[in-house]
Amino acid sequence: MNDVRGIKQLAYLYKTLRREDFRILHAIERGMVYLEDITTFTKMDLKDASYFLGRLSKIKLVEYHEERYNLKYSGLDMLSLGYLYENNAIKAVGDQIGYGKESDVFESIGNGDEECVLKVHREGISFKNVLKNRPGMSKEDWVKISKKSAFREQTALKRLYPYVSVPKPIASNRHVNVMGRIDGCQLNRADLEDPGWFLDKILDEVKKSYERGIIHGDLSKYNVLVSDGEVFLIDWPQYVETGFWGSEDILKRDIKNIIDHFSRKYSLNTDLEEAFKRITRR
Repeated sequence: MNDVRGIKQLAYLYKTLRREDFRILHAIERGMVYLEDITTFTKMDLKDASYFLGRLSKIKLVEYHEERYNLKYSGLDMLSLGYLYENNAIKAVGDQIGYGKESDVFESIGNGDEECVLKVHREGISFKNVLKNRPGMSKEDWVKISKKSAFREQTALKRLYPYVSVPKPIASNRHVNVMGRIDGCQLNRADLEDPGWFLDKILDEVKKSYERGIIHGDLSKYNVLVSDGEVFLIDWPQYVETGFWGSEDILKRDIKNIIDHFSRKYSLNTDLEEAFKRITRR
């Protein structure tokens, strides 16, 4: 179940699949794991269903174990790609440009020829960390956790964009988000000529987010992008509402992560409580 193939490779494979392939993938996704159930759901006869299941197993979109067919992660990827292509959210997929602890990012072209990215949410590094860092999540399986992460991020981006400097949300399906591309440098890799200005700018964006009822929840030097004198806050699946129990402590942790980076790298000393009051107006 941990098989993960490149989205670009799957995009090529998508062009070779038939409607019957997707009917079977949909059936397995909905819990039809036995051959008899799959034939009933897809309205295929046994011979045709067996043929397409063999095909999907050969190209590693599904797997067969103990009389059950299971969707592999690449099968889930294919279902998302199929939806995004069919609904004109994207028309091409390019190379992988980002590697995260819980996601992979690929360049893409939207239906209007605009540059965008596909963010593919993956299983967290452990259920323990997922449950600890993301309120409202229970012990769900890997598919549901990935879908939940994508949904939460898309929800946050829709609430924040364009009021806060975040990626533009374009489309979402299952565990994949399509968003506007930002060609920037991670804050931890940037050498800033005016670090004080950039620190103020980041805190301003945190404030704007707070004013819209959202706290990032995992803000650090790794999910702030710097581009042409602008800053962008990325990676939002772990956001919390401002009214959430413990949200003030989470906000302070976000702020501390940022001001600690500027203190270590640029010797800028910023008082945490003052920065907190500036954002919350308390």
